[in-house]
Amino acid sequence: MSEAKFTKGEWTVNDEGGLIEINSMSGTVGTVWGFDPDHTGCNISEESHCNAHLIAAAPDMYAMLEKLSGQLTDINAHRAADEVEMLLAKARGEV
Repeated sequence: MSEAKFTKGEWTVNDEGGLIEINSMSGTVGTVWGFDPDHTGCNISEESHCNAHLIAAAPDMYAMLEKLSGQLTDINAHRAADEVEMLLAKARGEV
């Protein structure tokens, strides 16, 4: 398994009006634009908030999948371990 190359550490969500930033200790990881569907000002849609929080949770989800992958070693769990490895590879941009 190759090493993950994304920004390490906890990611947080910062809502600045018409823009949502996903930040780490080393700076901005990404931004989510998402004005409400009615275009009634600078309100960000609920879906955009949910997307930002999902993105911010990615390092924790990756770490949990990595941990589970190492624990799924018996024969009955082999298929699940393979699926976890595929998801981790997708997160690393390998597939």
